[in-house]
Amino acid sequence: MSSIIIIDDHDIVRAGIKDIAQRVCNKCSIEEASDAEKGLEKIRNAQFNAAIVDISLPDKDGFEVVSSIKQFSPDTKILVFTMHSDKVYAKKILELGAEGFVSKEAITGELEVALKKILNGGRYISKKCAEELLFSDEETSEHEKLSCREIQVLRLMADGNQASSIAEKLNLSVKTINTYRSRIMQKMKISSNAGLISYAIKNNLI
Repeated sequence: MSSIIIIDDHDIVRAGIKDIAQRVCNKCSIEEASDAEKGLEKIRNAQFNAAIVDISLPDKDGFEVVSSIKQFSPDTKILVFTMHSDKVYAKKILELGAEGFVSKEAITGELEVALKKILNGGRYISKKCAEELLFSDEETSEHEKLSCREIQVLRLMADGNQASSIAEKLNLSVKTINTYRSRIMQKMKISSNAGLISYAIKNNLI
């Protein structure tokens, strides 16, 4: 029997996703988790065919969750379903190994299409993000220059976390976080925390 896990901190969202998953795979076993740690614990203890994951979780960044799943359960297909529609998020998430990326702003039915596709071995990205990646003639966004880890650190900084808190969340040293902070500022040509926060808000990174 196929199995799917939904990792999202909103009860109503999980209920809606579960309903879609049951339509896609009516004989699937479906598990739920309200935060990253609970979801990762379930994945460590059981084999899932697919994981539907939000980026913005209360205890861990979605980038880290995707990386962790791929490390200890590489056969689990990952579909990121998030309020963040930025093309850079889609690009970075796919670079981490996720099979799909769908914005919560997507048209009705797109999550169902995406889940069917990844369960059948394919990959899927929201139409809006795909068009932006393929056809955008805009200049490269400053945060496109950042690595996945640097985007994680930027998001956590912009969300008000101190270096010590970020270090704990990402299992890194404070010195390493400060090095990332300096690198981010250099790449983005921003000289203050306030500037980083302003940029993150303006570009819907948090």
